[in-house]
Amino acid sequence: MTKDVVCVNEEATVEEAAIEMRDRNVGCVVIVDDEDKVVGILTDRQIALQCVAEGQMGGDLMVSDIMTPDPVCVTTEDNIFTLIETMRTTPNLPRRIPVVDEDETLVGLVSVSDIAVVAKALIDEVLREDLRNSLELVEVETGGKRILEEIGGAMNGTGFLGATGGKTGGRKGGKQKVTAGGRSGGTRRSR
Repeated sequence: MTKDVVCVNEEATVEEAAIEMRDRNVGCVVIVDDEDKVVGILTDRQIALQCVAEGQMGGDLMVSDIMTPDPVCVTTEDNIFTLIETMRTTPNLPRRIPVVDEDETLVGLVSVSDIAVVAKALIDEVLREDLRNSLELVEVETGGKRILEEIGGAMNGTGFLGATGGKTGGRKGGKQKVTAGGRSGGTRRSR
C-alpha cells in the first residue's frame, strides 16, 4: 500500500491533476473533500481517453467532470483476499483502490502492482515451505543428511557445484574439477 497518496480536491482542473501526476510520477490522483474523505479517483488513462482524445483542454475541465465518482474503497481491516475479490468484482476492473480507515478517511492506495509483490512473496514462501517439507521427508526416508545440506545450501545461495567454489557432496576431503559441461572424468585433487 502506498501511504503517500497524491490527492487533489474537486475544484482542481484536469491540467492541475495531470501536473501533479507528472511531478510525482504516479498514474492517478485521489479526489478528496475538505475532510480527506474520498469522493473520486482520476487516472492518467481517463485523462488520455476522456480529455485529450476528445480534443478538450485540461485547463478548462474540472477533475469532477471526468473522475470516477465514489470509487470502491477497502478498509485497513481488509485482507489481501478481500482486496483482490473487490478488484475482481468491481465494474471496469480498477487497477487502484483507495484504502480508508474506520472514519472513511483516506490512508493509502493499493494497486495491482502492490498485489503482485505480495503474491510473489506468498508463492515464494509456499515453495520454500514445500521444499523444506520435501527435504525433511528425504532425510527421514534415506537418512541422507549430506543431500539435505547440499539442497539446503542451494536454497540460500551457498550450495551445489560452482556456488561453493567447486565443493561437491562427494567424498570427504576431496574436490572434483568442474568444467562447463559438468564434472570432468572424476579427477580428484587432495587438499
